[in-house]
Amino acid sequence: MSTPPPQPVSLLREMVIATVVGVATGMYTGNIVVGSAVGIGLGTVLSIVKTLRSGRGGRS
Repeated sequence: MSTPPPQPVSLLREMVIATVVGVATGMYTGNIVVGSAVGIGLGTVLSIVKTLRSGRGGRS
């Protein structure tokens, strides 16, 4: 008997946080490239952390 596939992890909250922080950083520094880099980096880190904490990190 096969096990059902795991439910996908919702990352909406993390993406909203990363977007807001990235936009705020870009506006504060006056440099959209810095804001984009901060937003992308923060979104990546938050997504990885949530995926690992939800038990889908690949460890069995």
